[in-house]
Amino acid sequence: MPLATRAASQVGTGALVEAWNRAYADYLVDVSRDARGLADHVTAGSIDLGRSLVVLDRGVPVGLALLGVRATDAGRAAGERGWVGGFGLAPSHRGRGLAAPLADALLDLARGSGVGHVRLEVLTPNVAARRTYERVGFRVDQRLLVLGGRLAAPGDRPARSTRSARVVPFDAARWAAGLAALERLSGGPSQPWGREAAHVTPRPGDVIALVGPDAAPTAALLVRPRPSASAASAAAPVDLSVLTGAALDEDAAGAAVSALAACYPGRACRVVNEPATSPLAAAFGRAGLAEVLDQHEMSVLLRP
Repeated sequence: MPLATRAASQVGTGALVEAWNRAYADYLVDVSRDARGLADHVTAGSIDLGRSLVVLDRGVPVGLALLGVRATDAGRAAGERGWVGGFGLAPSHRGRGLAAPLADALLDLARGSGVGHVRLEVLTPNVAARRTYERVGFRVDQRLLVLGGRLAAPGDRPARSTRSARVVPFDAARWAAGLAALERLSGGPSQPWGREAAHVTPRPGDVIALVGPDAAPTAALLVRPRPSASAASAAAPVDLSVLTGAALDEDAAGAAVSALAACYPGRACRVVNEPATSPLAAAFGRAGLAEVLDQHEMSVLLRP
């Protein structure tokens, strides 16, 4: 029985998890998932399983190509835009010329269903994958950084902002204003897919770093503090995940990051997929964070 592709919606959860974990076996970072983790990824990433593919070899899942789909912004051409939210083949099926046809099949499915533009991220060291994407029409748009380290305490590094900022508990009204600001500051879909508002679900305990008035901030960060596993009190070390953010300029970015460092001096902080040329990337660098990984964000236009 030859290789076959099926819509991901037509295979069971177990087969989909199996396909994911085989596709990412021996990957540069561990992105293995169980059923719950993959379901969360599908929901957050707006993955359309009906427009995603699973590769089967004699009925065994050996690869997948997942397509996330979101509406275009108001004011832009009507239609949908897409994102490759998972792609790969099991080690046993790599090097056999299967990846490019699988990518083509996913793009044909996207194009035929009205998606006009597709994006993805590929780790910079993964040259083979990048070449596959280039063969089917993807081109690099920007470099994205994963930053990590401990936030320098105020005074450890020279201040680079003259604007005041604050870190406040999350609340829905303030976040709604922050989202509007993020869309204005970042251009909405110019944010990496995983940093868009549709991808981020705030939780109780999240905080917002704001510069300027609540209704029209010039910088906004949504941050998730996590007590460490050994935390015995509120004063114990806290890990910080920056879920999304944008800043109008370097001054606003510096103020937002400085406010965060003042609240959590010396705490471990992680920022995922920050555009390398953004003012926030520079601000986090001045606050003590360093590049851990980098990716290329790529895109292909399927129709004008």
